[in-house]
Amino acid sequence: MRVWFAGVGEACDPFEPNVCLAVEGGGERLLLDCGFCAAAAYLRSVPEPGRLRAVCISHFHGDHFFGLPSLLLQFWVWRRTAPLAIIGPAGVGRVVTSAMELAFGSLPGKLTFPLLFVEAASGMRLEEGPFALGFAAPE
Repeated sequence: MRVWFAGVGEACDPFEPNVCLAVEGGGERLLLDCGFCAAAAYLRSVPEPGRLRAVCISHFHGDHFFGLPSLLLQFWVWRRTAPLAIIGPAGVGRVVTSAMELAFGSLPGKLTFPLLFVEAASGMRLEEGPFALGFAAPE
């Protein structure tokens, strides 16, 4: 297993990109959160960034998911065709689609790859390729 810390900064950190961890295991890659400026850090610092299988969004604060539209735009520019799972709290499909529309207008209708939205709930266990994910309610 390999882990890249593409972003470790908090919401207003002027020196570090927002939270963004890439985890690789079994030849697959999962991204944990993708804050405001984290997409650029991921694309710059992780080898073969297009190999991403899934993105897991912990919650809908900008410093945890506002970088996702630019990441998806880059994948569209690269003409990605492989599906991408986006896992997050209830409403993840609506929220991510709205963010893409706000950031890049008609991007959701132009994507060359399917987005597979998965709503996570407390107590849920999910297997995404070689990754086993467990979810708990926020305190």
